[in-house]
Amino acid sequence: VRDEALTWRLGTLATRTRPAEGGGLPLRFPRVDLAPGMGYWQVDASLPGPGIPRTDFIRNLALTAGADWSFAPGWRVAGEFVRMIQRDTELGSDSRAGYLALFHTVGAFTPYASVSRQRSSDGVLGWSERLTQPSMPGFVPGGDMINAAQRAAGESLYAFDQRSLALGVSYALSPTMKLKGEWMRTRVGRTSLHFDVPAGQPGSAGLQVHTLSANLSVAF
Repeated sequence: VRDEALTWRLGTLATRTRPAEGGGLPLRFPRVDLAPGMGYWQVDASLPGPGIPRTDFIRNLALTAGADWSFAPGWRVAGEFVRMIQRDTELGSDSRAGYLALFHTVGAFTPYASVSRQRSSDGVLGWSERLTQPSMPGFVPGGDMINAAQRAAGESLYAFDQRSLALGVSYALSPTMKLKGEWMRTRVGRTSLHFDVPAGQPGSAGLQVHTLSANLSVAF
């Protein structure tokens, strides 16, 4: 819905995901207890255990709501919220995300500031933390291999917990061309799949990243 000063957007997207080569998608990873306080999560069919429960497909429902409001001459605020609902599995992309941005146009320049947040459900974050923490002592034969397999599975989950602050400015070279520069600071909470951590290094929890970017945008 759009008028001269305000635009509202609502959207929904429903999908079904199937594996390309069959075999099903995992619903969860079963626990294998070897002794009191010692065990592991069966993340691969090659590991001993009861077997990984699977489903032929998983369903996703994405709901979005956003607005763009020119509330005063030269001033504009925009924001959007997304809710991703993951069904049929505990290991999916169930999450919430959103941003809020403020723009102020002065001639050809438009400085802006934005804040954003992305966070997976507690269930997905819990799986990520369980799998990335070593659960087998090193003296157990094959323990290091099991820990490595668990960590690889945990780091591949769609688990996010991060927030960002960005400051930038764009310059209109023409009605269809803009040059933009931006600084962004991103802080990770419990974990984030957006960051690839080298093997053997601590996970992404607590990571802080500063990003400088410049780009040229053209509309045609």
